[in-house]
Amino acid sequence: MNSRWVLPVALLFSGFLLRPLDTEAEKDHTFGAIGSSVLLDPEYGANLSKSEVLWVYVGSNGHSVNILDYVPNHTLAEPYEHFRSRLHFNASNGSLMLKNLKPSDQGVFTISVDGEKKWTTDLKIIEPLSKPLISSNSSFVGVTIELTCQVPKGKASSIGWLLDDLSITSGQRFLLLQNNSKLIISAAKKSDCGIYTCVVENPVSKQHTTYLLSVYGLSPWHYCTLGFSIATLITLVAVSSLMKTISCLKEVKKIRQGVDERTGINVDVKLTEGVPAVLWFLLKLPFVLLITAFVFWILNE
Repeated sequence: MNSRWVLPVALLFSGFLLRPLDTEAEKDHTFGAIGSSVLLDPEYGANLSKSEVLWVYVGSNGHSVNILDYVPNHTLAEPYEHFRSRLHFNASNGSLMLKNLKPSDQGVFTISVDGEKKWTTDLKIIEPLSKPLISSNSSFVGVTIELTCQVPKGKASSIGWLLDDLSITSGQRFLLLQNNSKLIISAAKKSDCGIYTCVVENPVSKQHTTYLLSVYGLSPWHYCTLGFSIATLITLVAVSSLMKTISCLKEVKKIRQGVDERTGINVDVKLTEGVPAVLWFLLKLPFVLLITAFVFWILNE
């Protein structure tokens, strides 16, 4: 044989020799909830009513126990004491129904047909989840709001958040921490108000709860808008008062025309000098303040 073929053939032959002789399927995983029932179904695909079927259980202590031994045309023996009155066996397909699950039922179950192992599953007993609770540390504009989702009973394998039925992911506005149990809202805004939903899951249950978040207070932009609006109102009042005062002064009959005999100063000039410029400025100021307040309002929105 050509030497270049020796190594590939040797590797192929060694792989054939080293492969497992046991052809049973890989171990499966089954989940059950405490207090409920679970079906252990090997899905054998054949009628087993005329075959000997043996179910074996290995618990946390590592001991192997025959929990059910079915022999055709023979009375079915009493199940293993730990599972007594909680097992239902289906002879046609070999499936086993385990009722009223307990934490101590957790372990490895194996079915053998006519002495040959056919299927193995690792049964995990999990506590169902209770309805989660959402708490908040604050509800004011501009602060960092933390929404915390807690599950009083059971352990969640996944936690998710929704805002008005839309999924929330970590980004510029939101941050998810501690396996998604904590939702951080940075520099909260009025637009962050809404219905927040926390969804928790594990292999045997799913629960959710909602929380209505209301954000109170004014943002810095709102305070600026409010300040300029108040300044506009004060300016308008001041201009109105000044205009009324000037109007009154013009109508005072005691003001003499011409030069004051005592001071030698023209009275009309003394009263009106510089007033037009001040009035022009005061009349324009409210419009400037209103425009500024409008700009801050737009920025806030």
